[in-house]
Amino acid sequence: PEPVTWDHLDHEDDLEKAVQHIAKSICESDSFKTFQSCLILYHAVAMAINQRDSPEAFKTFATLSYWIVNSIFLLLLLLKYFSHGSFGDFWDNGGNKFEMLLIACGLIGSIISSPFFIRLPSVRLYYLMDYFPTLQYLLYSALSSIRAVWNLTAFIFVLILSFAVAGRYIFKEKMDPITRSNFGSLPIALLTTFQLVIGDSWSGVVYSGLDAMDGTFAQLGAAIYLIGWFTFASLIISNLFVATIIENFKIHDTVAKIAQPGRLYFARKMIRDAYRNLWLLSRQSQMLKEMSQVPRRSSALSDHPQSFSQEVLHHISGSKHKRVVLTSKFVQVAQNSLIRFSYNIDETKKKEEERTLMFFNKDNSIRRFATWLARQAWFDLIVYNSIFLSCVLLTLTPPAPDIHLITDFPNVISASVSRALTWFLN
Repeated sequence: PEPVTWDHLDHEDDLEKAVQHIAKSICESDSFKTFQSCLILYHAVAMAINQRDSPEAFKTFATLSYWIVNSIFLLLLLLKYFSHGSFGDFWDNGGNKFEMLLIACGLIGSIISSPFFIRLPSVRLYYLMDYFPTLQYLLYSALSSIRAVWNLTAFIFVLILSFAVAGRYIFKEKMDPITRSNFGSLPIALLTTFQLVIGDSWSGVVYSGLDAMDGTFAQLGAAIYLIGWFTFASLIISNLFVATIIENFKIHDTVAKIAQPGRLYFARKMIRDAYRNLWLLSRQSQMLKEMSQVPRRSSALSDHPQSFSQEVLHHISGSKHKRVVLTSKFVQVAQNSLIRFSYNIDETKKKEEERTLMFFNKDNSIRRFATWLARQAWFDLIVYNSIFLSCVLLTLTPPAPDIHLITDFPNVISASVSRALTWFLN
């Protein structure tokens, strides 16, 4: 930014612009960033030495450091406010809101001596990711994928709830005396369904379900239900998470950034490029000398330097130069024609073969209405709410009496603890 001269500040608007200009130049300077990073490290060290068994001098130093650091960050935030010029521009920046929250937590924690609020500003350590571009890119990718992961988690919860309610109607209380992974109550049914999702002892749940059912067809239905849900969860749900991570984290770009060389490579590259440019200059001067020594066959060439250069080019590259150029151009034109012809054929086939359910083509009114309906946000909301409401209604009328968790859970815990102690002592 251009320097500001105080001689030209005749009005209040000019003074405000000058203050904004100076504050903005300070905030955008490298010294400001370095000072802020050192302040963050100093704050982290102060929090690290303030432990329960630390000497009293360390605790006093840490407490004083909290007040100093939070006060300095408050001044830096005021400087950023002046650099924006207006409160609206300042408030539109999410980083400023987050910094205000951290400063408030730090000051409140110092006033009420709350360890939680005092250590909450340690989140500022993530600001140091600017010095590590790869880690910073991974952090931004993780933050940008929160919404997609949240939507996927909500969808999977609806699926788990649906299968848990269906399992309650299929098995009722029949698996209760056999195993703890049963469908006797809604919480235990949700836990059992989640156990099948992660694949923890899923075969034991399947065998218990088969033992609880009477008859061949009942056992076949139970096996189809349990194995079908486990297969769906293993192949579909886990891959949905992987696909969401790949799509939002941009694995290709992340790997490319990780593979980027460091400062040492750039130093070597600079030296190598300088040596190569020096060699090219010396080679160019040598070629000019060699070309100046080429004998001219007639005095007419001196009057036509273009024809002389063409002759030198023909002398250097050989007599087949023009023939190779013409051949390569012909091959390129032929290849472009073939590619364009095959592309038109593929597009024609797609237009002819593109049908839904073998009846509805692209211009069909029913298909266009279904496409429009599926793209509406309220349609997805109605579907999810309908599924959730049906699960709630089915839960309100359980097919079998629930297990009394309050009375049975302590017994299960005590039995497990006694079994673990017996195994450990033996």
